[in-house]
Amino acid sequence: MSTDHDELPPNFDPSKSTVYMANLPYEMRSEDIQHKFEKYGRIVRVNLLKVKETRKSKGVAFVLFATPEDAKKCVECTNNTLVSGQVLKASMAKDNGRRPPLMRSPTKGVNEYPRHRYYSPY
Repeated sequence: MSTDHDELPPNFDPSKSTVYMANLPYEMRSEDIQHKFEKYGRIVRVNLLKVKETRKSKGVAFVLFATPEDAKKCVECTNNTLVSGQVLKASMAKDNGRRPPLMRSPTKGVNEYPRHRYYSPY
């Protein structure tokens, strides 16, 4: 699911390339989301939100694309479409500003992408 961080542009900004997806079928896994939406562009990471106690899906995911153009194309093509009989809601995620942007370390490369950094625009 993740990609080689060296292939990302040096000015990569995840806040402009993250898609918020809601009303996903609960049985969908991160891998399923990856396969379903990779036709819109290269996916760097899928963060599927789960209930802490049961580890079951909440039907919400944040999908990080390699480019903002791919993310916008995904939103345009998938918002209000049917996925397994449910109407998918897709939009560009809004940065909540809780964590610093993606940083590069000279010895370790790119830091891990922060989890839950974005919030629903609804």
